[in-house]
Amino acid sequence: MREEDFRYDRDLNWYFNAANIPNQNAVFKTKDFIDHYRADEITVEEFFNLLWKQKELISQYLEKPFDYLSHLQSIQITDTLRHTLYGMLLYWHGGDPEAILTEDATGYKYQTILRLIQREFEKQFPNQQTPEKTFCLNEPAQQKLRELESSLNPPFTMQDNKPRIPYSKYLNRVEIEFGDLPHYIIEKAIVRKFESETRMKENDYSEWWNGLQDFINTIPQRHRLPALEKGIEYGQKCYDYHLANECTNKNSCPSNETWERRITLATGAVQSYKRMIEKVEAELQAQAVEQEEVSTRNPEFTTARQVLAIHFLLKQCSVNSIDKPTEVARFVQFLTGRELGASRIQDTSLYKKVKSPFKMNDAAALKDLQFVKTFFENMGMRGIVADIDREIRQSMNEIG
Repeated sequence: MREEDFRYDRDLNWYFNAANIPNQNAVFKTKDFIDHYRADEITVEEFFNLLWKQKELISQYLEKPFDYLSHLQSIQITDTLRHTLYGMLLYWHGGDPEAILTEDATGYKYQTILRLIQREFEKQFPNQQTPEKTFCLNEPAQQKLRELESSLNPPFTMQDNKPRIPYSKYLNRVEIEFGDLPHYIIEKAIVRKFESETRMKENDYSEWWNGLQDFINTIPQRHRLPALEKGIEYGQKCYDYHLANECTNKNSCPSNETWERRITLATGAVQSYKRMIEKVEAELQAQAVEQEEVSTRNPEFTTARQVLAIHFLLKQCSVNSIDKPTEVARFVQFLTGRELGASRIQDTSLYKKVKSPFKMNDAAALKDLQFVKTFFENMGMRGIVADIDREIRQSMNEIG
């Protein structure tokens, strides 16, 4: 069937012209509905062209109502948009086939077609009070629909932590647990972002991902990774359901590409996010270990005193630490475990103390030398004790 059999090719100016459609109040309400609920699937202009073509075609099918219904069912649109089209055809005829038409032959024929549409409309999404059911039917028709639904279906109950999202097509058709994720995150970051079947243009994917990231950045840290992971899981399950129950050509269906690319984008982001979390956790763990070591370390065992002790040991081995500060600083780092996280040994306080192990003109130097000397005295290392005594006398002379 030709494209022109399904829709007109008019711009919005035609519809927002009271000379063409006097009921501009209904035009604006229809526009607002599409903008609010179905903007992810169709533009306002595309929907008006589809709706108006089908609305005006009814007069050509008055003698063949079932042919008209078959024609509506042959239009290549999603089940959600078909639901919207059925509902809007009812809305633009008053919202209730039994209440709005003239009692003549033509009126009864219109009524027959609209009753068939309403029956198909009521069959769709039987467990959900969709936005279309609320908006498109007038109050008597809504009441009849509620009575019908209550007789055919049990009342809605919360199961598996699934929020009630009337516009969702797949939420009650796939098995998924959302854990402790708040309902607003399930709706905005998962159902709204991963369910839509819209044919997306190339630039739409960046916009989709940026929008998801912006939302994720506004929710608590503990929910961010689970929201992304559940979004991927939900998108994959919706995609699998679509392939098993709806898709008629897996090689050319535009919905397939949309799901695959969104899932791929989110999967790559989750992997990067996990690597970032692992890096942060490793840094925090290293900091915790270092802090624990510092808290359990004897405050008397300072870096300056440890460097002094190693300096005198190396001197006994005929190694002048001042001449080889880089190698000696690494050796001190190995023995003491200090400043292991430094990217360059030259940036550490170890290196600076190795290059200048003695504090000149500083009474603290005497205290450090006396502290270190005690260990060597206890071990009977007289040569090192003699070297330390010479440094003590020199320091005392410089102090005055």
